Amino acid sequence: PQSCMVPDDVSKRTVCMAEVPESDLKSFKSLPSVKYQSPLVTQCFRNPSNSPTPEDLGGNEDGESDLGLSAQSAMEASSVYVLPPIQYEDGKHYIKIGGGANDFIPQDQDFCKNLNEWMGSQGDELVRDQLLRVLLAVLPDLQP
Repeated sequence: PQSCMVPDDVSKRTVCMAEVPESDLKSFKSLPSVKYQSPLVTQCFRNPSNSPTPEDLGGNEDGESDLGLSAQSAMEASSVYVLPPIQYEDGKHYIKIGGGANDFIPQDQDFCKNLNEWMGSQGDELVRDQLLRVLLAVLPDLQP
């Protein structure tokens, strides 16, 4: 069996890469890198197991949300980042979006196996679809 060092917290993260057609590249070339926080993000990522609702984001006197998230974690769960079009090895340009709630890999005896499986996967399809939904809401002129 393969052994690996178990760090404090490892979160599975999925990103979405939306291809920008050559004809639209000029329109999006000046897009800055942005961090976007909105109830829309929380709505798109609604998942009772790990995503806070807008009510959770208020937190309590200890700085934790009702789900036990720190104020920082709750803020991260309701935000995404968007990167401008970047040309990749295939010669195409993509706008990248990522973020949303953390999905931590359990630190148990199967941690290394689960980590390797995740790293070899294409990510979470549902999260990718949710990221695309947010991206199209933020950039309605984008037609990937």
